[in-house]
Order: sequence, then structure tokens, then C-alpha cells
Amino acid sequence: MDLESLLWLEEFLKSFQGAMLVISHDTSFLNRLVHEVLEIDQKKLWIYKGNLESYAEQKAVRLEQLKSQYAGQQAKIKEVEQWVSRFGAKATKARQAQSKLKALEKMDRVELPEERSTVRFRFPPAPHSGREVITMNKGGVRFGEKTVFKDLNWTLTRGSRVAVVGVNGAGKTTLLKLLSGEMGPTDGIVKFGHEVKVGYYAQHQAETLDFSRTVLQIFEGIAPEMPVSQVRAIAGAFLFTGDAVHKKCGILSGGEKARVALAKLLLSPSNFLILDEPTNHLDIDSKEVLLEALQDYQGTLCLVSHDRSFMAPLVDSVLEIQPSEDPKKGSQVIQLLSGYDDYLERKIKEAALAAAPKSSPKKEAAPTPETQVRTRPSNNQVRTWERERDKLETDIAAFEKKQAELHLILGDSKIYEDKPKALEILNQQRELEKKLGDALARWEEICTKLSSTDV
Repeated sequence: MDLESLLWLEEFLKSFQGAMLVISHDTSFLNRLVHEVLEIDQKKLWIYKGNLESYAEQKAVRLEQLKSQYAGQQAKIKEVEQWVSRFGAKATKARQAQSKLKALEKMDRVELPEERSTVRFRFPPAPHSGREVITMNKGGVRFGEKTVFKDLNWTLTRGSRVAVVGVNGAGKTTLLKLLSGEMGPTDGIVKFGHEVKVGYYAQHQAETLDFSRTVLQIFEGIAPEMPVSQVRAIAGAFLFTGDAVHKKCGILSGGEKARVALAKLLLSPSNFLILDEPTNHLDIDSKEVLLEALQDYQGTLCLVSHDRSFMAPLVDSVLEIQPSEDPKKGSQVIQLLSGYDDYLERKIKEAALAAAPKSSPKKEAAPTPETQVRTRPSNNQVRTWERERDKLETDIAAFEKKQAELHLILGDSKIYEDKPKALEILNQQRELEKKLGDALARWEEICTKLSSTDV
């Protein structure tokens, strides 16, 4: 599910009046939707009120209380055992000793949950590359009559951390294949910089594994100098613990194979990482391990992910792919001037607009008794709001069209050779973003007023 679909689903579920039971590793999705968290731990079901962030805080408090109870109980047990050891052999104390031992046997023991080992993973040092990692000059990709994109002029510099975003089918994976060298352009030129070493994780990467080897053998083959204990710790970070590291890759599930392929990539030295949906088969703890490792990574990063809490801390620029309805024109590839948070805020507003119920003409309400107090706005006021809402929707569509045109202009690196012209367009873009934001805010306000008039 792409980001646009996910945000639409969130907006829909937020207004859903029934009960929901959700299983997901997407923390942003859960934090926006749930108000109760169920956790299975120590073969018990624990219930926490609030969203996922509140759950983490409450669980930390519960564990501290549990540790305190455990320490107190252990101290009491030790005290009784020492007394029995000291006085149990005496005839005068034997009955009392047996009574204390029976009390210990009947005691409800406090059990601590199994400690999860905290794994911190670091990438191998990234070899130094040239300043320009990759340069595209009128780059394009076509499949027969279908153009994915064309006339792409773009330079990626060393140390950049780029999010590639867009709806499913727009061409994100195709662009990543082009950046990785797995696919060549059908038009234009794509040139890699000096000493660029690519590490590419594709969604089909798991099928390239040697199925005759075990998980541990795969990891040891990639990092032969690394101590076995550290290799096992990294395997554990990707959910391969105990005897699971001795499983042959041929019998692993699809998700397990994907995790092996990702860990294998992260053990290999590279200075240009390209990751296509790396979190699809990871639980929340494993995602945190990968996130911390990528935050410390010193190379260049290009990333596709619909996981907002994973993407936001990692990237410093956004490349948006906007599909065209005409298959001959191809998608527009636009480098946004705003960051990922601004892009996400825009998408959330667009999702709210798409998920809002379309208004339909209301039938006149039946005459009310004379004693009934009129609480709804007048029909004239409602019609005024409806006209304003319709105008706002037209304005928003026009603003978004103009915004796409400016993005297309700014996506061409040649525009920056004329600084006064570039500054003029940048100012237009800022003014347009403000108008679009104001229009969306007013539209939401009007829709809220209209929804309150429904009967």
C-alpha cells in the first residue's frame, strides 16, 4: 500500500464508528488510530490505555514496578532460606522451619519478562567517493510505447539522503534500478562518480540468496573478519536467534529471506545505499536497529519507504514522482524544495480532502412543532457555505496544478544558472504554498460546519 492509500485509509478509519482490531508494525499508523494496546507477554494479555507511545511509557513504568516487586520477594526468600539453613536442624525449630518452607512453596513467584538483548549495529566504514555520486543528463526509461519518465536532469552529491516518493506505479522502483546500475537508460546519459560503490536492496533481492547455505554461513561469508558473537548479534537484530541461524535459506519464508538479504547488504562496505521498501518484513524492534544504523551511516542514501516514522529522521531532501495520464509523456520527476515533513503534511491534507464525504442536496426537513427551538444554521447560510466550499475545491485544484508546473521548472538544473529567474520562481512557489495551505485550512473549516448541519 502506497503512502496516499495508507493516509486515505487512516482518514477513513478515524471516522469509522465501529470497533477495530489492528495488527501493524507501522507506528505512525497506530499512533493516529488506536486508543488501546493489547500486548501478549509472559503468556498473559496486558491491556494499556492510549496509543502506541503511551503504551511504551506505561510498560516502562510497569516493568520498573515489577522489578521492584521481584527484588523485594527475592530478598524475602533469601531471608527465609537463610533462617531455615541456620535453625532447621534444631529440634525446637524444626516444625517452624517446615512451616516456612511450605509458605515459600505456596508463594506466587514474581517473574520478570525475558530481557531482550539490545543490539546496536554499525555499517562498515563507507569508502570515500567523488563529490558527484551520480549524474543524469536527459535520462529516460521507456518500455515499448510506455514512457516511465524522460528528460531527467539530476545530480546526486556525496552525503545526500534522498526520499523517493510517489504513488504505486509512478516509477519509483524503475528509478532506483537506474540509480543502482541494474538497468540502463533508454534515453540520455547516466554517469556514476569516482569510486562509487553501490549497495542495492530490491524487493526481489531475497531470490538471489544461495539457498543451500545457512543464515549464519551467509553472514560469515560476507564478514569473515567479524567475531562470531557479533555476527550472531546482528542476526538477532533481524530476528534470527538461537538455532534459527542454522536454518538453510531454501526453507525460509519469504519474509525471513528478505531479512537475510537486507542484513547481508548491510554487512557489505558501500558508499551509496539504495533501499526499496527495506522495512516491509521487519518488526518494530528490528526497524529501530536499522534506523539507528542508517542514521550513523556516512555514505549517500536513496530510499523508498511508506513508513513515515522510519523515513522522516533519515532524509534531507525529497524526489517526487508524479505520474501522467498520458503514457507517452511519462511521469514527472521533481526535486522538492521543502523537506519530507512538509511533503507529508501536504499529503495528509490531500488525504483528508479525498476521504471527505461528497455533499448531496438535502431534502427540506419536515415542519417542526412550534415549540421546537431552531438550532441549525439557516438554509441561506448553508447554501453560502456550500458555494464557498465548491469554490475552494476549484481553487485548490488550480493551486496544485500551478504547483506541479513550478516543480517541473525547478526540477531542471539549468534554471539555477539564471539566479534572478530562479529566485523569482522560488518566491512564486512559497506564495503558492501559503495560498494552498490557507485554502485547505478554510476548506476543512467549512466542511466541519457543513457536517454539523447534517440531520
